[in-house]
Amino acid sequence: MLDIDITSKRGILFITLRGSFTEKMVSKFQQEVTLFIQKIGIKNTIFNLSELNSISQKGLNELIKCYKLTIKNHGETTIWASPQTYLKLNKTILNKITTINMLSLS
Repeated sequence: MLDIDITSKRGILFITLRGSFTEKMVSKFQQEVTLFIQKIGIKNTIFNLSELNSISQKGLNELIKCYKLTIKNHGETTIWASPQTYLKLNKTILNKITTINMLSLS
């Protein structure tokens, strides 16, 4: 189960994810977050993953898709996480973002 809390303040979209971001939850995330960012043209997003128990590879890919959308909109994406979550996700996310940035430069 994935709970998604979305708020907006001063042009920044705050997204808090709670529970497990499994492959089954990707379509829910796409409908509630990704399409919203895409349709509205959101520039800046902050993802709070501190209450996220687990995330699948497809979930990570969807976060990266949101990152790419905000970059396309000339904005930024920030990811907040608890130290435990950060340690689990940091290496994977940074490797993927680095790869995306390298491909963008090519």
